Amino acid sequence: MWIGRSVKYGWRVLWVFVVILAPHWVLAQPATRPATAPATGPATTQPVVPFREAVETRREEPYPGLAIEYRRYEQPRPLRVWVAKIDLGREGVKLTATCGSDIGPEFETRCETTPEFAERTGVDLAINASAFHPLREKTGEPMQVVGIGACGGAVYSPPDERFGAFLVDKDGTVHIGEPPFDLGKVREALSGFHMLVDDGRDVVERTAGLQKPAFVGVNPRTAIGIDRAGRTLFLAVFDGRQKGVSEGITLYELSRFFLDLGAFDALNMDGGGSTTMVLRNPATGKYDILNTPVGRGEPNTLRLVANNLGVVLPAPRRPASNSS
Repeated sequence: MWIGRSVKYGWRVLWVFVVILAPHWVLAQPATRPATAPATGPATTQPVVPFREAVETRREEPYPGLAIEYRRYEQPRPLRVWVAKIDLGREGVKLTATCGSDIGPEFETRCETTPEFAERTGVDLAINASAFHPLREKTGEPMQVVGIGACGGAVYSPPDERFGAFLVDKDGTVHIGEPPFDLGKVREALSGFHMLVDDGRDVVERTAGLQKPAFVGVNPRTAIGIDRAGRTLFLAVFDGRQKGVSEGITLYELSRFFLDLGAFDALNMDGGGSTTMVLRNPATGKYDILNTPVGRGEPNTLRLVANNLGVVLPAPRRPASNSS
């Protein structure tokens, strides 16, 4: 008898909670995660096969302090990669970014391709950098940069709290991190998207759930990393959207690639059709586009971008003459 009454009244209590109290409890929960809280994404639902066994590799050291590695993979899919390893402690190495332009409150820079940036500034190595909008058709048109941008100590675009950045302080210290930044220390700064590696840890899981599946998936990529000592800078471009030749890399694979390189911090930059790496040929002085960009949806086409990262390198060594 007692058990029957307990069950009867228990159901009434449950009914009161569900119909009357539960809606108020649900409405009391925050609709979105606070901006200061770390972003979280779903667990990886598919195994990640790292790109480790290259079927073709080449390594060159065209300038003191610079090694360029080319790698070609067939598994888990066709992929071509160029990695620039830069010794930041080498005398004569200097990093420079696109500077801002005085073109009104809505825009910060004037667009150009990465080879145009390299030729205009005279750097020896260059890659594309930050996301931007809108797409442009003519060099010199105004661009809006997504996230922080700085050149020569002048910050021309404010930080975006969602995204990490690559920064060079006025004392030459290089680091990759997330806002807030001490803007008074910044000499050069270029925003990326989300962090890939943070303090030696793969952190893609934090943000993958906030991004569109197509963005997390297989794409051409540009990414930047540094080692724990802050002495070695890794710049990498990954060709994509070229079926059977080089199809691209996912964010999960990209973070593991940088961990394998030895990166302690790494950042995903603007990729897709923007992905471009340019090197000045030390023998001819002309600029070579190392990868195969798909700027206009077709291989070997360039996209006009908002900003770039350039590297000035020491003069290449010349072979000693055998004159008598």
